[in-house]
Amino acid sequence: MKKRGGGEDCGSWMDTYGDMVTLLLCFFVMLYSMSTIDQDKLKIFIQSIYPTASEESIGINQPDGEDGVSGEIKMDPEDITPEELEEIEALAIEQLYEQLVEALNEKGVEGVTVSGGNGYTYVAFQDKTFFDGNSSLLTEQGREVLAVFCDVINPMSDQISLINIMAHTAQEKADEINVPKEDRNLSALRAAEVTTFIQEQGVIEPEKLVGLSYGQFRPIAPNDTPEGRAKNRRVELLLINEGADTGSFSDYNDYYEEVSSGANADRTSVTTGTPGSSETPAQDGEGFAPIEGTAPPENGASMQAPISNPETE
Repeated sequence: MKKRGGGEDCGSWMDTYGDMVTLLLCFFVMLYSMSTIDQDKLKIFIQSIYPTASEESIGINQPDGEDGVSGEIKMDPEDITPEELEEIEALAIEQLYEQLVEALNEKGVEGVTVSGGNGYTYVAFQDKTFFDGNSSLLTEQGREVLAVFCDVINPMSDQISLINIMAHTAQEKADEINVPKEDRNLSALRAAEVTTFIQEQGVIEPEKLVGLSYGQFRPIAPNDTPEGRAKNRRVELLLINEGADTGSFSDYNDYYEEVSSGANADRTSVTTGTPGSSETPAQDGEGFAPIEGTAPPENGASMQAPISNPETE
């Protein structure tokens, strides 16, 4: 009569399976113990909530047992899970416009308009900071301002999918447009100059930088005064977040129109050059929005004009 059931080896497969599971557990414990949290990103997150918090009060890189200031924030990076880190990064990039305003104010830079949209940040620099009339060479002050910008975006470059550098020129005569070739070349050279500077800082992948030339066709002030032309000689930056839903935007103009419409008014500030201070942009046609009657020709239609030297003051 045959015996029913297993013999002495009936449980051997369970032993092998148990050993495998134990080894896998040990492997994942080892990976976890070797993992690290990006402390720069953690610092950005905490300081986006507590803008006045110093690195010491945050408690990052502090020796065990060191006393901090009253109300200090203590957080161990090793306690943060990868999922929580993703949330931290998402929040940090959404607060990018505030960080830019704060950093520029700390450096004493005034007159920069920063707007935070849904999945993007829009920055407009008055071009008297960046370029002289009829010139595509960055001024020393322009280089200093761009260096601040690069410092701010450096820790979160992975969360930025694209930076569009949009350059503008001024119109020499209020009633005559510039020579198209000269105007477009000057605008393109300005975009290339800013793009090159950012690329040379190594803060973001070069393929994420795109230079755009708008020429004279989006002025924000009248061109009949040197002051107005100085405002129109400007650079604007559009930073699009990684993974942002861009379905409602067909091209760059849609971003520009949304910002110009005032849709982001509650998340738009103008730097004053004073730490902890900013202003709401005026609603008088200056800022992002083009002034009345200066929209570019529809469908790329060309316009004839006498020869002139762009932006002569």
